[in-house]
Amino acid sequence: MKAAIPSAAKSAIAYSVRQDKFEAACEKAGKVDKSKEWREWVDKYHEKYPGEPLAVTVSRSGPNDFGTTVSSAYTGTCEKMVGGNHPYGYFVPYAMKAYHGLDTEIVIQNSGQECTSVWIYYRQQGLAAFAYAQHIENLAPGESARTRLPAVPQLNDTGPWLGVAYITAGEPPGIVVNQTSFDLYPGSYDRGTLLSHRAQPWKPPNETTLYADLVYREFSGWSASIQVQNVSQSGLPTFVTVDFMNVSGDEILFLGEWVDRGCSKTFYLPAIVELGLDYLGAAVIRSHDQIRYPDNHESAAQPIIVVVDLKGGGDAEGMDAQGGSYNAHSLSEKEWVWSIALPFLAREHQGMTSLIAIRNNSNCNIIKLLVVIKDQAGTVVSQLDEFWLQPRWMRMIDLASIASVTWGWVGAGEIQVIEVEQLCEDEPKAPVMPSAVVVMRGTGPGDTTGVYAGIPVNIP
Repeated sequence: MKAAIPSAAKSAIAYSVRQDKFEAACEKAGKVDKSKEWREWVDKYHEKYPGEPLAVTVSRSGPNDFGTTVSSAYTGTCEKMVGGNHPYGYFVPYAMKAYHGLDTEIVIQNSGQECTSVWIYYRQQGLAAFAYAQHIENLAPGESARTRLPAVPQLNDTGPWLGVAYITAGEPPGIVVNQTSFDLYPGSYDRGTLLSHRAQPWKPPNETTLYADLVYREFSGWSASIQVQNVSQSGLPTFVTVDFMNVSGDEILFLGEWVDRGCSKTFYLPAIVELGLDYLGAAVIRSHDQIRYPDNHESAAQPIIVVVDLKGGGDAEGMDAQGGSYNAHSLSEKEWVWSIALPFLAREHQGMTSLIAIRNNSNCNIIKLLVVIKDQAGTVVSQLDEFWLQPRWMRMIDLASIASVTWGWVGAGEIQVIEVEQLCEDEPKAPVMPSAVVVMRGTGPGDTTGVYAGIPVNIP
């Protein structure tokens, strides 16, 4: 929809409206220019006559402050992704100011129905107390505010700063976090990359198992980092393990770290030499129950969130060249998924070609999958041969190798589970758990790569 986006637009909300009301809704929407009128439009058309479910990705590309082309992709935030408490609380697992040449920008959109104020609390890595609080007043419904980490002594008086952020708002927000060389200041330099992911809300039930469905270590010049944050509301530290597996689901390495309350830890794969070169696989990240000695006091596993960075194509000048981020899905988001939406796929479209990593996360079933590729009008252009995935196995699909997907093509895809074979006798109905990550690989110059996790659309 690039050509349809007004040049002055800073944010957007996508609505689905029933087909027989579509023309009237569009005509009325064109006349809405006030918050009150917008709320009336939502109540009349979207709430009363909702259409089909939507899956949305956003792809951005353009010059950064240094003139280098950068790009990123992220998935839209829907109603199910907002927090479960009031005020709404959101977590940013890593925030940077001049840290290895990267800055953090936080984009906050008010997705609610009323004006709201927003507080951002910054905590330095490894410290318990918040270092600085930032206030954004009177964010109107639908409005977005963009803020970089402020240049205050509390955040960068002693040099590069790394930490986390906690965001609260009276209305449900949608929040995107960017890591890039955004700011020109003395001593700054261009890393030439843009990474984007969604800030994640605190919401019950607490999640203690998450999945990084695609990770690399020195694989064709690509590597990953896994950022884990303890989002405990009880103030307890938690012990986190990362279980690395290859494409065949074999466990090859198991790591563990303590993560203090509110803090985060980085598992930087280039530093994990035990994974070896040319490593391609996935990881399962878990927070564990603990028993304290000598009184044998038991404490429950604390909830965690995870963001995965993928970077590749670096050069001697320190430019990362290509990169992207995605939010790891929790166990509850994996279970009983029968269909996965891939809203944006391409083959050599504006220099990008899609690589799809599909994984069976279950330990107890084999799944048979069908991948359907469609153009922007919904017409099927390719239907890949059906294939089986064994427990924890991964399959990579490169659209550059699909003859029926032509040069310059852009469209969408869907992954469907069409058959299941259960393997565990004690779990005759083990949940179906497929997942996918899409890497929109660019050819440069600059960072023309975007990454997003496939969107589950059919959870009974």
